[in-house]
Amino acid sequence: MSRLGLPRLFKREDAISRGAYNGYVLATMVALALLTALAELLGNAVLRDTMQQILIYGSMAVAYDYFTGFTGYYNLGFGAFTAIGAYTFVFLSIAGWPLPVCVILGGVASSLFGFLISYPFFRLKGGYFAIGTLSMILLLHTFFTNFYQYTGGTAGIILPYPTSPLAFPLMISSLLLLLLAIYVHLSIRQSRFGLALRSIKEDEEVTESFGVNTFRMKGLALALSAFFGGLAGALFSIYLGFISTDIVFSLNLDFLPLVASLLGGSGVFLGPLVGSFILSLADLNLPTFINRLFPSVTVGPLVVNGTILLVMGLFLPAGIVNASFLKRYSAARPDELILRRLRRTPPRNSLAPRSRSRSSGLPQ
Repeated sequence: MSRLGLPRLFKREDAISRGAYNGYVLATMVALALLTALAELLGNAVLRDTMQQILIYGSMAVAYDYFTGFTGYYNLGFGAFTAIGAYTFVFLSIAGWPLPVCVILGGVASSLFGFLISYPFFRLKGGYFAIGTLSMILLLHTFFTNFYQYTGGTAGIILPYPTSPLAFPLMISSLLLLLLAIYVHLSIRQSRFGLALRSIKEDEEVTESFGVNTFRMKGLALALSAFFGGLAGALFSIYLGFISTDIVFSLNLDFLPLVASLLGGSGVFLGPLVGSFILSLADLNLPTFINRLFPSVTVGPLVVNGTILLVMGLFLPAGIVNASFLKRYSAARPDELILRRLRRTPPRNSLAPRSRSRSSGLPQ
């Protein structure tokens, strides 16, 4: 058994073209850094705002994929993690704590919350788990709204946003968070921990029969997803400069990582990135474009996200990336890896007749 409680059968995956997959990860990181630098150098406000939004939404989507993409459990309450991270950052920053410490503690608070809710929610399966997580964010919205004396409620709280970019470089911080999130996604995918999570996605009961503590594996994945979601939520509050319960607990922000992951394709790092990129451009441009064509029609983000989900469910249920040529660079499924190892392992008591030496005098 390993330190994570995994049996030795769950070794590091024998990835198909792991070098090519790692190359795509490195190329994506370099491209993100170059695009961020270009947006900063050009100084265009619209371009900077769009890039900032892509970085934060991308971090949320990649963090969401840590749990849902690997385990197959659809978390419809991911917005609770970003909201807790945002409010933790606001409370601590108003109290005068250093901003980087506030961001990190926002992630820690979200991770602790994710760990605490794991026990009751992991007793639910399938659609019941999804409905339970959705009810969680609705409950938190009501709770935070009722305590408006502290949270600001629907009126909100204006953040003490730093006047100088040097006080807190939001763009660089968002880029570093996204790069770190991508690296963690790659590390999970190429580890025994990730193999165990994907085995849970294939068949949780069979995975338990191999001696894997599935409850612990899912709890670790959810806590890790919540941690990065809290970090992204803290940066999102800085990006807005204002926070209210109607914003951070909105269904639009809650469903955004889910839609981005399904749009791009779950289980691969590039899927949530592609999805968040498309959603950012669609949210910024599509409502205006439709309003110009049909002045009497008002299109909100929920309509855009719902339409994207409908189209993807009908034509590309696996996502854009999983349906493209990049799929051949993905790692093999857990059941394929197990069968591959079983084929390579000779049976201990073979029933095949052994060849006899000619010197024994026995017939061949």
